[in-house]
Amino acid sequence: PAEGIIQIRTPEQVKKLAHPELLYFEKGYGESVGHSDDEYVSACAHVVPREEALKCDIITDVKLGDADYLETLEDNKILFGWAHAVQGINFTSSVLNHNHTVVAWEEIYEDGRYIFYRNREVAGEAAIMQAFRYCGKMPYDCRVAILGNGQTAKGALRILHGLGAEVD
Repeated sequence: PAEGIIQIRTPEQVKKLAHPELLYFEKGYGESVGHSDDEYVSACAHVVPREEALKCDIITDVKLGDADYLETLEDNKILFGWAHAVQGINFTSSVLNHNHTVVAWEEIYEDGRYIFYRNREVAGEAAIMQAFRYCGKMPYDCRVAILGNGQTAKGALRILHGLGAEVD
């Protein structure tokens, strides 16, 4: 990833850091990635209630643009995640009103390439899998049109071809 950016998901990754005691995780965070709060505590990180986590100087939230806590934050925070600031006028207004700094994942590039491109492909794959749970047909019984040609469309196309759908 881009210089200085480290993805921390597991207690094993936390243990490799020089100062894991500087990390604060919201209670229950680890459940989403298959780890208990106690495992993060054993790795020397802090596990705290949301209210305490939101007092940190830097807030990392994957779905930052959808955050329901922005108005409760103290001013001048650094917010790190998918912001979608152009689409989210309320988010952008709140950030500006409270003088936050936003590091928007959708704007991080390395050597001219968006560093989270694979995430967008996975989003396309997951969308197809989710949609077919509800449509009552198997992909190989369908003719599918994909509108667009970005990374999300690429992921959707890959999974549809893999599942035998006819794709336009």
